[in-house]
Amino acid sequence: MELKHRTGSVWKKAVISFLAVLLVLGGTAPVEARAAGKSISIDGYMDDWDGLPGSYEYNWDNSANCWYWGVWVNGQCYKTPVGEYSTDVRHYIQLYRDEAGVYLHIVFSRDYWNGFNGYDYQFTFDRATTKFQIADESGRQLDEIIHRYAPGHYSAIVKHGDSQHSFNNVVAGEAALYVPEDRVNRELELFIPYESFNMQNPRAEAENASRVTFFTPNLMYRRINAEGAPTGAVISAAAGLGMVGMYFASKTGKLGKRKKNK
Repeated sequence: MELKHRTGSVWKKAVISFLAVLLVLGGTAPVEARAAGKSISIDGYMDDWDGLPGSYEYNWDNSANCWYWGVWVNGQCYKTPVGEYSTDVRHYIQLYRDEAGVYLHIVFSRDYWNGFNGYDYQFTFDRATTKFQIADESGRQLDEIIHRYAPGHYSAIVKHGDSQHSFNNVVAGEAALYVPEDRVNRELELFIPYESFNMQNPRAEAENASRVTFFTPNLMYRRINAEGAPTGAVISAAAGLGMVGMYFASKTGKLGKRKKNK
């Protein structure tokens, strides 16, 4: 009888724990991160990212400002409906992978005074981390000169940010920048082949990893993940939810299509 009682107690605790996880996740579910036959060209024209989900991110949780108090830019207050964000108040980040490598797209938020940040881009494959940075074609950091850029489309360079390869150009890496007419919400897209991740960190085995995670502390307070094999990845955002958060989108970081500002 004692064994039966203990077994029932264990099951009861397990059920309670499972229900608690569901409450934390708020009923969210994975979102497919790729469309069949999707092809992305790194050219500064961002239309080929349409249809791929992304996540609104910031380097701290500014949700209360977005929803209640307002985010102020040049004397104007920007707010979003509760539970939602826009690129007025947060960066919009998309992560994608295929058989060749990993792609990244960032729309920098209207209220991001620097306009651009290309430092410390971290890509982790399961538990092996690699780092990269973005520069202009002459090797200068874009952060320092971005405000000199007139509206238009520009090529950029992906550089290694760690190991003995630091500051070297990524072979076959590509990056492009778009500056809108109003110079607000600048956009970056880039591609890094699996070979470059493996060269920087041999433990990466990037093409075979079940998960690729992107994070940069300059723009994000949590990580986003592309789960699964390159031919069928799932994107999710994790914010301190442990392993469960690796497989589901957290409620405060709703994943979905970008709502373009009017």
